[in-house]
Amino acid sequence: MQLNDETKLNGEFTEADSEREEAFCVEEQAPVTAEREQLDDAQQQTAADGRESADERQSPSEQASFDDMAQSSRNIADARDKKSRALDIALWILVAVLAVVVILRFFVFGRITIVGDSMTSPYYRDGPLASLTFYEDDIVYVNKTATPDRGDVVVFYKNSVNKFKAIFASSDDETYKKLIKRIVALGGDKLWLEPCGDKYRLIIQTTEGDVLTEDYYVKNSTKLNADAFLLFTRLGRLTGATEDNPYVVKEGCFFAMGDNRDNSDDSRSDLGDVPYSNIYGVVM
Repeated sequence: MQLNDETKLNGEFTEADSEREEAFCVEEQAPVTAEREQLDDAQQQTAADGRESADERQSPSEQASFDDMAQSSRNIADARDKKSRALDIALWILVAVLAVVVILRFFVFGRITIVGDSMTSPYYRDGPLASLTFYEDDIVYVNKTATPDRGDVVVFYKNSVNKFKAIFASSDDETYKKLIKRIVALGGDKLWLEPCGDKYRLIIQTTEGDVLTEDYYVKNSTKLNADAFLLFTRLGRLTGATEDNPYVVKEGCFFAMGDNRDNSDDSRSDLGDVPYSNIYGVVM
């Protein structure tokens, strides 16, 4: 027993002593923890009571006013969103319309002003059918996608050019000069002249074997008179062309002449046969 007492005096504890000390510490901490929890609960209750008091202090009219303001803010935000979406849609529509206009203007349709009188028929100039011919400063529209045929009036480049560059070229640039003439024959057609008094009439034998005079032309649903503008004295490269020795239009080209036959520089002259690739458009 003395040994055990001395051991305790020397600061050594048994396992039982250690358990008693831990129990004592827990007992001391328990009241502190309980007090802290009670304090937290009291603070939360005070805050809740404060919120309830604030809510109770708001009159029904004040609450309604607050709700109206909130709804008004939401309405304004919705209106702004709708306006923004409407502007976006309008912008896209405008861009689409402009794109269509550009495509139509540069790749489908064209507009030119006639210079000179090579397409003014002397027969129709002062007659009752004056609208069937073309005059200087007339504005004509062309279809760039149409397939040209005999009798069509076409606008074409005098020279072989890059058509994309031609879009941006100046109208005064001779390289990109345009002419307006009537197609009288296509590639492979045979041409010869038939005397009519002191003038000549053009005869066309198509690749299908049909023999035509130029009275087959139709404009505004009116058949043109064969003597209207189809007799001429300027022969050019058609000189000496006969049925037995016809002029043959090159393949891939067409033979063009102005309606004012005695005042037109066309395929009879240095222009010669015109490649289809030079066509700007068919007059509408």
